[in-house]
Amino acid sequence: MRDLSKYILLLATLVATVTYAAGFNPPGGVWQDTDDAAGRLAGDSIIRTTSYRRYLVFYYCNATAFASSLVVIVLVLFLALL
Repeated sequence: MRDLSKYILLLATLVATVTYAAGFNPPGGVWQDTDDAAGRLAGDSIIRTTSYRRYLVFYYCNATAFASSLVVIVLVLFLALL
């Protein structure tokens, strides 16, 4: 059981790392320059402008994966102390 918890902790840490990085670099990339006429700023997500529904799906799935991996990490560490 102890070996399994180490692998679960490793997997949860990997998921948390990947989802955290995906928040900074969303699919489709980000705008490189500010365009006042189009109403976009440099660093804004391209997918949010072009396909808002896909952006929402990505955002909520990414946030759910990040939060659940953090919960798993805390639970595994807490149960290891007991």
